[in-house]
Amino acid sequence: MIRPSAVQLALLLIGEPAGWFPVFSLPSVSGMTDTNIRPVLWLVLIVSVAANSVLSSRGSLLAGMVFGVIALASAVMLVVDHYRRRRSS
Repeated sequence: MIRPSAVQLALLLIGEPAGWFPVFSLPSVSGMTDTNIRPVLWLVLIVSVAANSVLSSRGSLLAGMVFGVIALASAVMLVVDHYRRRRSS
């Protein structure tokens, strides 16, 4: 019996990458907002990565995981903001 690889299973569950990757379906942001949230996102990213490192090294894994998720979310928002700005110009 041939077992499928993890990548093949993931593609079966979520479909082809081009169909779900957010870069291809980002709406235009021109005229939506003029606020610049990038400095705040960078600050949140730096603080949450530092807190994740400190808490994970001290053994507080749950709190470290929370800050890790916050860091991941802020990094994703920075990437989305980058692609939106690149598309609108």
